[in-house]
Amino acid sequence: MSELPSFELPALVENKNGWGPVSSSTSLQFQDVPYVPFSKADKISRMSDWTQMAEGKNETIRQRGRNARDQHQTYGSSAASAFTYQRADESAFSVVTKSTPTSKKPASVFNNRGQFTRNRGMQRLGSAPQGRGGSSFGQRKRQHWTGNRFHRQRYASVQVGNDWELKQEIEFSRLSGLNYVISGVTEAGVHGNIGGYDKKFDRIPARQPIQLRKQDCVAYNVSASDDPVLQKLADENKAKVFASDVVLATLMIASRTVNPWDIVINRVDDKLFLDKRDGGPLDYLTVNENAVDPPIEGPDKDANPNSPSMLAQEANEVNRHFLSMISSNASAAVTSENPNPFRSEDDGDNSPNANARTVAAYKYRIFDITARGSSGDDGDEGASGAQGDEDTCLLAVRTELNAVDKTTNQNYLFARALNQFSVRAPGAGGALDWNTKIHTSRGAVVATERKNNAAKLAKWGIQAVLANANQLKLGYVSRINPAKRSAHQVLTVEKYRPEEFLKQLNVDIDNAWGIVKAVVDLCLALPEGRYVLVRDPNKPKMFLYLVPPGTFDDDDESELATATPL
Repeated sequence: MSELPSFELPALVENKNGWGPVSSSTSLQFQDVPYVPFSKADKISRMSDWTQMAEGKNETIRQRGRNARDQHQTYGSSAASAFTYQRADESAFSVVTKSTPTSKKPASVFNNRGQFTRNRGMQRLGSAPQGRGGSSFGQRKRQHWTGNRFHRQRYASVQVGNDWELKQEIEFSRLSGLNYVISGVTEAGVHGNIGGYDKKFDRIPARQPIQLRKQDCVAYNVSASDDPVLQKLADENKAKVFASDVVLATLMIASRTVNPWDIVINRVDDKLFLDKRDGGPLDYLTVNENAVDPPIEGPDKDANPNSPSMLAQEANEVNRHFLSMISSNASAAVTSENPNPFRSEDDGDNSPNANARTVAAYKYRIFDITARGSSGDDGDEGASGAQGDEDTCLLAVRTELNAVDKTTNQNYLFARALNQFSVRAPGAGGALDWNTKIHTSRGAVVATERKNNAAKLAKWGIQAVLANANQLKLGYVSRINPAKRSAHQVLTVEKYRPEEFLKQLNVDIDNAWGIVKAVVDLCLALPEGRYVLVRDPNKPKMFLYLVPPGTFDDDDESELATATPL
């Protein structure tokens, strides 16, 4: 019988000091064989895998991703080795061409639409491409980008003099806690004539807008100190504080404003007059003031029709002609017993306003703002200064009415118009084209305008409430040619109840009156003199200064006025 084969185990030498072969020279048969090091973290699951072909394995890896790791990784493959054999992928070969190969660009922090992505690698600031409708990250950094607004450097509406004395600094955050409820209102008469509302503006066809006609009309915006009716009320001691609806509404929505403004406060005896400056910012309407990227002045502001100053003039002109058109129904006109207080007998035939038609009648109302305990939450200085609980403080306000609707039981209307320039111009605020979207996407158009013009719309709503108007008419007027500001068309007119309109804008009328009450009590506690309340151009606060007598008397317009008179 042949000898059976035998198997002998090789001699194993235990390494008690670590991994790998021992340093002793007991066996030199593996002395010149290269050794591949391995890591303790490698998982030894099997010596060899015969269940999966190489092509299938490569396909599985490609499906899971380029950076995916095989769970059955070969033992010792995590270490770099010059002796590891890798099979060449034939699909990597390509046809040789004469074109110069281009290297792959590194990953950018911006995608192909110019949007910033946070899950990318680090990128040098300012080197990313500029996308449509937005600027690069470097430009946002230079313009103080905070995520929801560009903080541009703005200039004050009036230059603070060296001889001005700071009396009070009021932060907007303190205004949110103020609250006051009006106890009573007294009607002091309506002055001037008012036209009837033309019903055709409520039924403007989608593709047949009404062209805005330029008519011979005039709109008055006189300060409280120059108003003869308010002066008469002051002489008769029927009120202690006097203001116009424009000044009062600006103060009420101070925290919503972005552009700078100022209010001149005259303290005479025990009377207080809240005035505006002629040619100042309160004489003009803003356009897209609250937009994320509002219009900005440039060196060619007088030649650029989309600059803030030119847009303010255009807004005033559009509103004046719009108010004249909607109240042109002479058959429904109402003539009050009191004449227009701003048309003097000296206006002869040669006067520029002799034949001009006024676009509003003026309604005077007296509000009781007598102190009844605390009007604020922080105990502001002067909140209970000059007045006691037994003193009476009445506020006389000149309000405005623009039309009357006799078909609905003689309802008085307050009307204003929003105007759109070019949707492609800087400062458009991402608005849709009204000419094509006002009737099909009205909800989106209204939402965008409430965002871009939050302060202006809130001011109009408060003016309508102060006048006790039954309806608020809001017109949408656009340019016929976006590049030219000379021709406009009325696309549609919406109507609101003033109180409901303020609720939609999230405006609390009691908080608005609380702001007025706190400022009035603060000013009544000060000695006689002239003061000016200035809105800080770049911070949410306002300052009350004592200015020398005669300041602003000889100034036709401020050096830093936002616009020029029409």
